[in-house]
Amino acid sequence: MDFVQRNVMLISTPLLTQDSGEASQLELQIEGEVKGKCTLLIVDSEGEINDLDIYEPDNFLLCNLFFKNMEQIAIEKRLNTIYLTISHKTMGNLGKISTIEQAISTLNWNLKTSQQIFLFDGVKMDTDQWIRTNHLNTDFSIDNLTTLTSQEKEEIKQGKNIWYPDRFDPFQYQTIGRNSLVLRYKGQVIGWCITELASENILMYDNLFVKEQFWNMARSISLFGTSLRMQCEESDIRYITFTVHGDNTPLLKILHKKTADYIVDFKELRLYKLAL
Repeated sequence: MDFVQRNVMLISTPLLTQDSGEASQLELQIEGEVKGKCTLLIVDSEGEINDLDIYEPDNFLLCNLFFKNMEQIAIEKRLNTIYLTISHKTMGNLGKISTIEQAISTLNWNLKTSQQIFLFDGVKMDTDQWIRTNHLNTDFSIDNLTTLTSQEKEEIKQGKNIWYPDRFDPFQYQTIGRNSLVLRYKGQVIGWCITELASENILMYDNLFVKEQFWNMARSISLFGTSLRMQCEESDIRYITFTVHGDNTPLLKILHKKTADYIVDFKELRLYKLAL
């Protein structure tokens, strides 16, 4: 298809304009025929693409043309950047680059981060030997988070952004699961596992952290496995979910290799950023 010789337009239709931002629907038209569309949300000079629908997603030229015009929109609106999230919904697509991603890689878009979201049958997972094996010696202990003393809580609070990033703050939650645990080494707090209810029958394992000098995969798995075992023994909640960031290669390799028998759902999200 020779797009250069044809009448190509990216039509913007305002959907919402407020002091906090604006939303528009963008349609790529070629000779009056719509070939793709999306919603562009703009807040504080930053854009976010939602509801992306390119009618021929395997057509490289069409994808390339769509995002070339998107870059022009960004310049016209004086945006600092635009974010685009690409979703892959099967593990069979791991490592594969979609045509859209191939197209934007030839332009000014860069992969900013990626993450994989898992949903497991926790009851089946708890029976797996690699989860149930205890990798901790007697210097380590796992206790309920409620056993933290006032002094320990204060030490953890003072350690934020020093020995753990604020993302892993164990006190950021309004409510937590009863199987939220703390890991100690010779009586000193070195990590925790925080859970919270995601829905009636799904528990989210949102915060698994072990101090850098004590971290290894086996200790993290022992902490997680203890929490999962408590869930299965003390509640009727069957399913668990958690997110793994794309740079956590060791854990992702284990999950992809060992969890096929009890994985219920999976999604990989890749966040791209337009560099202007």
